Amino acid sequence: MAAQQRHLRIPAPLWNDRAELPRAALLSGAVLFVYLLTLCPSVAGGDSGELVAVTCQFGTAHPPGYPLFTLIAKLFSWIPVGEVAWRVNFLSAVCDALAAGVVHLLAARWTRNWRVGALAAGIFAFAPAVWQFAVIAEVLALNNLLVAALLFFSLRHHQEGRFSDLRWGAFIIGLGLSNHHSLVFWAIPLIVWTLSQRPRELLRVRPLFELIACGFAGLLPYLYLPIASRWPQTTSWGDQTSWSGFLTHLLREEYGTFSLGVNAKHEGGDWPLRIWFYLKRVPVQLLYFGPVVALWGVWVSWKNSARVAGSTSFLKITAFTAA
Repeated sequence: MAAQQRHLRIPAPLWNDRAELPRAALLSGAVLFVYLLTLCPSVAGGDSGELVAVTCQFGTAHPPGYPLFTLIAKLFSWIPVGEVAWRVNFLSAVCDALAAGVVHLLAARWTRNWRVGALAAGIFAFAPAVWQFAVIAEVLALNNLLVAALLFFSLRHHQEGRFSDLRWGAFIIGLGLSNHHSLVFWAIPLIVWTLSQRPRELLRVRPLFELIACGFAGLLPYLYLPIASRWPQTTSWGDQTSWSGFLTHLLREEYGTFSLGVNAKHEGGDWPLRIWFYLKRVPVQLLYFGPVVALWGVWVSWKNSARVAGSTSFLKITAFTAA
């Protein structure tokens, strides 16, 4: 038995995330430096003024309330530098800079090539639509960070099968929904895909209960809404002290619960046109050479996948059991 154990070879992990952390931190720091050079010095347009005012007064923003952003922004508002608006703008810069670091970890793990990860992070960080909202008070930068983290844990679970990554993913989904409901467009496909890969393991009572509990834990910031409504401020929107008021705000009934991202002027008939416009804008948003980098990443990933294919099944079984 001892001789057999000596000859038993356990495959190495697919990718060492800790070894990539210094590069990811350096990249996030460089991105943050550039963001700081272009950071809006005061109140910007759009929802920024409302979000800054809500932060100052512990109020309630427009539906669905954005409680996670409000709570984190309040912490940033205590930074003893600049005016409050600058500090909340700084929160967005930090979130998108961290998101760039996570994108680096995600792409590097997927392709097993840190250079691809660095390029992907750079293209993400300086894409016009990302950079635009990374320098003002907006909830979108925090949403980017949460989506990047969700994709990272989903990829690592797919490669190594660790149940702890699913717990983190469920928790991040809850957090993301307490910030911006558009995260459902990422969460639902990932949930369906994950369940389709391992239905017999994940649909058992205990794993399912743990994942649901983690998801609800991520939704806890919504407790802020009824608490804040008990001391209404000039910047508070609606009354969430009752169940009806809370659900009205949470479900965005004033805007139309299922009209997320739909302009009332164009309601219902122009989705093909919207998709076409989105596809036309992809080269611009990816700085034109982004699609080439994406293809390179796919090729590098395919090239390296055969090298670790033999160890993947073993890792998934042992990691899931250990977790």
